Amino acid sequence: MPEIPEPAILRRSVPILHHFITEVVPDLEGGEPLRALARTLMHDEIERHRELLGRLQGGTGT
Repeated sequence: MPEIPEPAILRRSVPILHHFITEVVPDLEGGEPLRALARTLMHDEIERHRELLGRLQGGTGT
């Protein structure tokens, strides 16, 4: 597992990613396929952050 000097950064990143999904992605140029890809990537990243946080806090991450 990677060493994370400040796990709180993962908690703070989730609201930032949600903001991008709701406020920035809808205005992206390039059409709906690009916007759908961006949303999917950000949702996946949010899930990775939550899983890693769970592992860091002693859970299984699942």
